[in-house]
Amino acid sequence: MFPLRDPTPEEHVEIVRALESMRPSLPLRISEMVRWARHAKILEVAPYDVIITQGSMPDYLYLVLSGQLRAVGSLDGRTQVLNYHNAPAFVGEYGILYRTARTASVDAVSEAKLACWSLEDVTRLLDGNEAMRAYLKRVHALYVECARQQFPGKQWDEMVVFRSRKHVIQLFSAWMLPLTLFSAGVFLCLWLSWMGVGFPFTIGGISIILIGLALGVYSYFDWTNDEYIVTSKRVIHIERLLLYGEKRDEAPLVRIQDITVVTDNLLQRLLDYSDIRIQTAGAGTIIFSGMPHAGRVREIIFNERAREHERRATEDRMLVRSALQRSIVAASRTLRISPNLQSPFHGVSPDKTEPTPNGICTSRLPPLIHYFYPRQMVVEGDKITWRKHWIVLAYKILPPLILLNGSSAVLILLLLYMPRTWYPAIMIPCVVAAFVWYLFRYDEWYRDVYIIQGNRIIDIVSSGFRLRGERRREGTFDAVQNVTYTIPGFWHQLINMGNVVIETAGTEQTFAFNSVFDPSKVQQEVFDRWNAYHEERRRREQEEQRRHWAEWFSEYHLLQSQLKWTGHP
Repeated sequence: MFPLRDPTPEEHVEIVRALESMRPSLPLRISEMVRWARHAKILEVAPYDVIITQGSMPDYLYLVLSGQLRAVGSLDGRTQVLNYHNAPAFVGEYGILYRTARTASVDAVSEAKLACWSLEDVTRLLDGNEAMRAYLKRVHALYVECARQQFPGKQWDEMVVFRSRKHVIQLFSAWMLPLTLFSAGVFLCLWLSWMGVGFPFTIGGISIILIGLALGVYSYFDWTNDEYIVTSKRVIHIERLLLYGEKRDEAPLVRIQDITVVTDNLLQRLLDYSDIRIQTAGAGTIIFSGMPHAGRVREIIFNERAREHERRATEDRMLVRSALQRSIVAASRTLRISPNLQSPFHGVSPDKTEPTPNGICTSRLPPLIHYFYPRQMVVEGDKITWRKHWIVLAYKILPPLILLNGSSAVLILLLLYMPRTWYPAIMIPCVVAAFVWYLFRYDEWYRDVYIIQGNRIIDIVSSGFRLRGERRREGTFDAVQNVTYTIPGFWHQLINMGNVVIETAGTEQTFAFNSVFDPSKVQQEVFDRWNAYHEERRRREQEEQRRHWAEWFSEYHLLQSQLKWTGHP
């Protein structure tokens, strides 16, 4: 356990102010908050210091006064970040309340100051205060709810901070036509009934009512389908059109440049909803249309961006310090490296290996079987090859297959019933021609591929056996600005086929992976690799800078040592 100390008078005030600013608000009066502050101790931790170890018994309840903590635990059998705790926030409440082993490990993301209450003090302070006990249970439930939120492509060190759909007024706007049809149908049925006109004339009114109800249900589910997500690493807009298609836009938080809230009319101002335009560096503009409480959402995005920058800056600073210490140790052979500087994941054991998409390594199959076994995706090390959807293959090979099967059937019948005539000799070239046509169309689908390998994007458009040539276009992640996907229509959605668009800064503006199976997974794989490439490049550049700084400081350390030994001041 790290050393604790008594708070200063200024820190007493800081603790009370932190308790006052808690959201949701604490069920405590000011006098009770002051009493809590009197029983608190102060704990100061450095980045990557482990405050709570998973499986240990509870000893303290923590309140984050400054800095940022990270909780890492197992959820659904996978190790992942459960929460990032920013000031002010309670940490470790579950073990204290239920006297059970810690369910997650908590370490410091940056330098942090915490107020701590021992198990005995918390028990005494909670005695007779069921409202505060219920508050801590509610806080834990909110943490669990936040940790369990999932979305396609969620990474192990990512958590959902905010999730919303369009304002309900936009649902009412979409209901205008259904309500009009429904009202017209009801009015028609009532009028016909008043006029004494019965079946079958009332069928028209009932049909109008049913059409209005169907459109209303469709509008509701279409409204619930769209999602705006802000995570600890990125912003995501998923636009789904019920029974029609889907599109996804996203951008890392660190690429966000500015956020504009657009309120077009008085109604938007009165109902507190607006459009949010998120301008990014190299990833285009992401629009959150009809966002409720847009000003608060803007602040959430800016806060999360600042916290992500804080996490990166802390990691960079600690790596610089570690590099300097290693360099000085290598130069003087007298110093030792502080153990908590060696790894940015000290104290937790996250699974840093990204899951590999399901695929089959081609080297395990004989060449002939490999060629004639159609696969829409093949994984070979860091190389992923996608082909067009199987429906595209079926469309290409269906005519030659029909001709091949038909001519083969006719040839077999002729050989069985007319073997001594010249008719079989005529059908044999037809069978061979149909088979060659089939091979040509199949080879055209087989060679038309999209490849991601290392930092390269490759789009190959080929003809069968390259008889009519081949076009190969390559680019790198350096030029990529954004990665999106679209599912164009109902039938595409039914068979999960769509297009992945990779926007670049080159003369040809996009790479288009057209008609691929499961476009959301293809887009997420490309986006993750693009993001990982830029992160790796940033780390390499910073490592080079750290190496130069380490060399300079080690030389400075040696010169200082030499001056000391020679007696120079």
